[in-house]
Amino acid sequence: DFEREDIIPNLYVVEEKPEICLNCAEPNVLPCLYGLFGDDYVEESNKRFALMGCLTTDVDPKWACKSCWALYFKEESDMEKYRTYQKRYSVR
Repeated sequence: DFEREDIIPNLYVVEEKPEICLNCAEPNVLPCLYGLFGDDYVEESNKRFALMGCLTTDVDPKWACKSCWALYFKEESDMEKYRTYQKRYSVR
C-alpha cells in the first residue's frame, strides 16, 4: 500500500479565506495563483499570492498559508480528491 502522508500538508475546508491560518495561527493565508512565472513577476506577486506553480488539477486549493503551507478548499469533495491525487502522484 503506497502512502505518502509526509508530503501532504494540512488541508482544511472553509467557506471564505481565513484571516489567520487554522494550522499555525499566522496571518499569512493568501489566494493561490497558478502558472509558470518569470523572475520579475515572482518577486512582486509573491507578496500578494501563494504561488503554486504550473501543475494543476480541477480540485486545487483556493488559499494557502505562506508560513506553514496549509491548504484551504471550499468543498470537502475537492479536498478529498486533492488528497487522493497527492498520494498517487506526489506533486504539490
